[in-house]
Amino acid sequence: LRLYTRAEQAEQQGAVDESIRLLEQALAADTLFAMAYRKLGVVLGNAFRARSRIDAALTRAFELRDRRPPLERGHATAYYYSSVEQDPERAIDAYRSVLAINPDDGRALNNQAVLLGNRLRRWSEAEASFRRAIAGGAIYQNFTGLIIVLTRQGRPEAADSALAAFEAWSPGHPIAMEYRVWLATARRAYAAADSMMRFLPPSRRPSPSFFLAALP
Repeated sequence: LRLYTRAEQAEQQGAVDESIRLLEQALAADTLFAMAYRKLGVVLGNAFRARSRIDAALTRAFELRDRRPPLERGHATAYYYSSVEQDPERAIDAYRSVLAINPDDGRALNNQAVLLGNRLRRWSEAEASFRRAIAGGAIYQNFTGLIIVLTRQGRPEAADSALAAFEAWSPGHPIAMEYRVWLATARRAYAAADSMMRFLPPSRRPSPSFFLAALP
């Protein structure tokens, strides 16, 4: 549990490789740790790592779901359907079961918003879910998700405000600069995006797919 907690903290600070290392240590200590498998799959996915590693971790979490209490079972089920089965409607149903138990579950609100926006293009619903998550106790993914949703709605000033709120919430967060580049790319301001990219250390430079996703 200590390793898992440290892994979550490392992820929120943008230290992805450290988070992965700690989660792998947690699973070496307890091979039945379902939520650590789920979290490992999430972190690997967010970092665009090998699909086989992501699916293996999330499938193992799903296989172990009946060993966990209802909230954790709902999370493992939802992320499996979202990422492995690519079935957003079943994933949203699972998140709704979590929110029926705890309406303020920030992880469920965030991940539901991602599905509503990125998968189903239900932008206004996604925005509302991200804003609920931020109001209840933000994680950085709430801000990055909100930036994407607002951009997709053609609201660049609101997206800028969301980025400013992210930077105020966590000054100097390494992922905030990535999203400055992302917003410039979304606006096809490629010279500005290239200029900002030069300020990112090589270890923080996302893959091309990250920036291609910024384009309509």
